[in-house]
Amino acid sequence: MLEPLHTCNLACLGCSPERYNGELKDRLPLGECLKAIDESGAPVVSICGGEPTIYPELTELIEGTIARKRHIYLCTNGILLDRFFAKNTPTSGFRSTSISTAPPRRTISSSIVREFSRRRSR
Repeated sequence: MLEPLHTCNLACLGCSPERYNGELKDRLPLGECLKAIDESGAPVVSICGGEPTIYPELTELIEGTIARKRHIYLCTNGILLDRFFAKNTPTSGFRSTSISTAPPRRTISSSIVREFSRRRSR
């Protein structure tokens, strides 16, 4: 599990405060993230946080992970996915996103999953 930042756009009940109270300026530099991936040797990298779609170097992190022939499991609350994909186009090796279903309100989760599923099926 790689946590490049401890900054989040939510404060979910099921998440510990140290995972969302961090400052963006305190994030791990991209080089340190890629070094951790190299050192771990893990075939799957779970990119968590905080909220990974807030990480400014997320596209580069995804591409660097794929270049290392690792699979990616992106753990996100999904709220910022549209913003992320509108500004970024990770390489075609990026295949899965895990959307948390435990945000502060259940209605948020249901609408995100429904909308993301609709867009992916186009």
